[in-house]
Amino acid sequence: MVGKNLDKNGYRVTTLHGGKSQEQREISLEGFRTKRYNDLVATDVAGRGIDIPDVGHVINYDMPGNIEMYTHCIG
Repeated sequence: MVGKNLDKNGYRVTTLHGGKSQEQREISLEGFRTKRYNDLVATDVAGRGIDIPDVGHVINYDMPGNIEMYTHCIG
């Protein structure tokens, strides 16, 4: 829903969530890394373990339950 709304408003956005296949997730991540997309909307589970250098902002829609998870999410 967030990704669709951003897309409708002219943002170059891609999404990362559990409903995507591994191949679709890799395509989304590569597009974000190569600046094809300016914005990446990811669920908490899908976003774990992703390390992308030089990300300007991380916006949490739902805050993580503890400081360790928060630190992991924001890199």
